[in-house]
Amino acid sequence: MKARYQIVISLSEEDNKRLQAMRAEGYQIVEIFRFGLEQAEKQIKKNRFFEAGGSPGARKGDP
Repeated sequence: MKARYQIVISLSEEDNKRLQAMRAEGYQIVEIFRFGLEQAEKQIKKNRFFEAGGSPGARKGDP
């Protein structure tokens, strides 16, 4: 059996809230930190856009 390691990091209160919100949506901490917190948030927004039926070529304000 491989040894398991735990990395302990400290987050600001705001970053911790952002992380908890993403975890509540089903994202795993590993995925979030692999992308970086800001990139993970951008990806989540992008995913929501496409799940809502958004088009890759659509621009804000287009009918």
